[in-house]
Amino acid sequence: TLTGAPADFTMKPNRLFLRIAVAALLFGAVRAWSEDAPPGVSLSQKPKWVSTAAAGLTLTRGNSETLLATISGSTDVKWDQNEWSFGADGTYGETKQPGSGEATKNAEQIHGVSQYNRMFSDRVFGFVRAEGLHDGLADIRYRTTINLGAGYYFIKNKTADLSAELGPGYLAEELGDARTSYATF
Repeated sequence: TLTGAPADFTMKPNRLFLRIAVAALLFGAVRAWSEDAPPGVSLSQKPKWVSTAAAGLTLTRGNSETLLATISGSTDVKWDQNEWSFGADGTYGETKQPGSGEATKNAEQIHGVSQYNRMFSDRVFGFVRAEGLHDGLADIRYRTTINLGAGYYFIKNKTADLSAELGPGYLAEELGDARTSYATF
């Protein structure tokens, strides 16, 4: 339970993260699909979303039967001094011994992230990042992090980006039956 609001207000950290992530996604979507270009950009320079998606399926049969399924997607948009990034991925896997009717899970994970960068120069930026994770195998019911800080692009061109980021954050998680939260750096 988060405190610091009116006495009757309580919210689980995973619901707070979900609301923040949904608000960020809606803001990004409305911004991208609006008919008007962002301030300072002409309609001919309207931001372009760059998206990727991948899915994988691995099946093996023999001494054991295994299944591994993965899916991931990301989208980014950059304009003027602004950069938005969103991504999500998931993995599920199981193994079954021949003749056995039961499968054993060996992977069950879902992860999502959103980040906003505000460019101060060609290479220096400030950022806000929200991230969520569920890992059923590791018994992580939820892990949410919110970070803010500064970053620097070592490489930034049309084909590659390489940056470093530094700043404080807040992590809240439920691992098994234990809930913890703490500041991070």
